Amino acid sequence: MAIGILWRHSNAWVQTVAEPDFSLLERLAQKARSGGGRGSGSDDGGMLEQRVARLETDMREVKSILVRMEPVLRSIDERVQRLDKRMDGVERRTDGFDERLRKLEVDVAETKGRVAQLPTAWTYMTTGLGLIVATFGFIFAMLRFALPG
Repeated sequence: MAIGILWRHSNAWVQTVAEPDFSLLERLAQKARSGGGRGSGSDDGGMLEQRVARLETDMREVKSILVRMEPVLRSIDERVQRLDKRMDGVERRTDGFDERLRKLEVDVAETKGRVAQLPTAWTYMTTGLGLIVATFGFIFAMLRFALPG
């Protein structure tokens, strides 16, 4: 049976006809019939029994390890539950913390604004100097008009 294959070659579709190669398929079928060459059949020399015995021994070891691990896992689970309860308590205590922190930030901002409105030392010095000059000017004016002259 011939198989037609279409493929594109330099902007033109070309059809080729090829006879299928069934040799690979026949080899795979032969391998499947013979068991794949891997320990199937009775001529394994007792390897299967040894492997099963080794697996049983390993399984016993795994079970013993699991038995020893079970109390440890329970203990870890109890500790996690206690930590979870403690975290719930911490969350309850800190629920209002954000609101209190915002109020504190507002109070600090208001205080900062008030402090910014206070006069500085430079303002006090210039105001004091201006008052002194104005006072001397007023005294000189009074003396000039008060004395005959």
